[in-house]
Amino acid sequence: MINNAQSVARRSRHGWWLIAAGILMIDAAWVMQRDRMGMPSNALRLPAQVVSIERKTQRLSDFDETLYSPRVRFTRPDGLEVVFVSNVWTPTVRHLEGQPIQVLLDPRTGQAVVDSKSSLHGAFMIVGGVGALLLLFGISRVIPRLRRSPREVMNAEPTTRG
Repeated sequence: MINNAQSVARRSRHGWWLIAAGILMIDAAWVMQRDRMGMPSNALRLPAQVVSIERKTQRLSDFDETLYSPRVRFTRPDGLEVVFVSNVWTPTVRHLEGQPIQVLLDPRTGQAVVDSKSSLHGAFMIVGGVGALLLLFGISRVIPRLRRSPREVMNAEPTTRG
């Protein structure tokens, strides 16, 4: 026998857990990307060229998915030539072999990324977005509990299932 007050309390408790999970995911997204988020403002924008397109296949539940990422070559300001594979893998080919592109080079760490929104903020947007949705859903579960006065909860008719 579950009465209305217990149901509201359970709903509120689940809401607080969702809020906590949302805050943790937003925090994790922020920590993962905090160095990269500052990159566009202090990074060196250098010309580069796509050398080749890397291809990898990953097994999903019952089928294989092929992903593509550009192998990029650029020259650092000190004259050193660098070749790297972008960390963004997509199901479609976004760059063509020989295509000129821009890279961002962080002078502090030497880390380079292809200059695109998905390379710079992709993980932040996905993890942070899921965290924000959990946070909002949790708040929506807690708000009705906060609006009800203790007297309303105590005077509520018990409901039975059966």
